[in-house]
Amino acid sequence: MRRSVAAVLVLATGMLISASGAAPAQQGARLSSPRALLVEKGKIYKFAQDRTTIAWVGPKYWLHVQQLSTHKTWHLGHLEPSVRAGYRSGPRALVVEGKRVAWMNYGGVMTHEAAISTRAPGEPKATLVDAYGYADATNEGMYFGGLAADANTLAYGDAAVYCQPKYRCFSDRQEYVVSGGGVHRSTGLKTYPQRIQGIPAPVAIALSEGRLAVIPADTSASTTAAPHPAPNGPVGVYDLAGRPVTTVVPVGTAREVALAWPTLAVLVQQSDGATAIERYDARNGALIDRTQAAGASQLAIGSGGTVFLVGSTIYTLRSGLAQILWRPQGKPIGLSVEGRRVAWAVNIGERGRIVTLELPRSP
Repeated sequence: MRRSVAAVLVLATGMLISASGAAPAQQGARLSSPRALLVEKGKIYKFAQDRTTIAWVGPKYWLHVQQLSTHKTWHLGHLEPSVRAGYRSGPRALVVEGKRVAWMNYGGVMTHEAAISTRAPGEPKATLVDAYGYADATNEGMYFGGLAADANTLAYGDAAVYCQPKYRCFSDRQEYVVSGGGVHRSTGLKTYPQRIQGIPAPVAIALSEGRLAVIPADTSASTTAAPHPAPNGPVGVYDLAGRPVTTVVPVGTAREVALAWPTLAVLVQQSDGATAIERYDARNGALIDRTQAAGASQLAIGSGGTVFLVGSTIYTLRSGLAQILWRPQGKPIGLSVEGRRVAWAVNIGERGRIVTLELPRSP
């Protein structure tokens, strides 16, 4: 275990980007220095954290989970890399809740299969939660719609896509329609759980304290098979029984969503291609602030604040302004925040590192 800060990391400035996109201004908040939780002798493909543990897929696609308080590490087996038409990568999604890890892998060639699995230390093997897929030839079938875990609950989404009319599926004029799908909820080792009634087919979900945030898939006909959000479409928040809590309508197309109850954050792409982050009070839908953030991605939120990437630089929001938090040498993987603890994985050369730092306290 290495506790020293990786020498290749460069201390970030405390500069701000204003919500209007004006020139940066100085910010006097004191930033903590990051520290490396561990260094792998090979690349890290996926990373996730929760309040008490971290999980990662490391060299040769081995899955690990570590308890932060004791640094005890469990090795949960070798994951076959996601495969499609010869392309290999780690799992496409990874979440951890306590010591339980869940992930989604793609496989197959003529059929693009998605398998959602889970495992915790002490269990003899992984449990298959659900499996579905679509045919590469026609692009019809079930599409993965997000994976989230919180408070011993696993949630995942799917969307059913069909070609219409059927005889055009192999032509240049085919159209696709999202005709079904939704969000499933599983606790423990429950497999093939039913969908929660009342929640639409999603393209992205987030879960916090028994509430689900959902970006619904556009149900209008499209020439693109993969589900996508509707321009200027809504983002819904539901309880785990499917009852609506609130609905917000961002200015633009919602691309990513994060939830740390009661704060909802949405990454929005505007009609001119610019991106912004909108934060809401999820209890009533009231807008808290809106911040321009050109090129933002990997939006994450915790009780201590909001973080996101622009390129390889990590930002946080303070009083509606985007502040540079850190500039890693490599691009962060699995950027996330629990309370004030920000953590991510990064590959520098052939070595992977898991790094953490604390957000500054609110002004």
